[in-house]
Amino acid sequence: MQLSWAITFFIMMSGLFAGILGMYFSYKSIETGEVSRVVGVSAAYPMITFILALFFHGEQFTPGKLAGISCIIGGVFLLW
Repeated sequence: MQLSWAITFFIMMSGLFAGILGMYFSYKSIETGEVSRVVGVSAAYPMITFILALFFHGEQFTPGKLAGISCIIGGVFLLW
């Protein structure tokens, strides 16, 4: 599969903007909140990724994944 220049440019720009916006909002949240809470909550992205994969890609729900999500939710709850 060959990518056209337009698609390649779009992929590069979306990665660039996602990185810039992610860093900007990360620094802004650290500026306004407690670092321990901000980093703990932002480190919960594997749970968000799994939930999106569950709905959009038909990811299988297993007991191990349930345990992992429970640990993430418990950790965020303890920090809050």
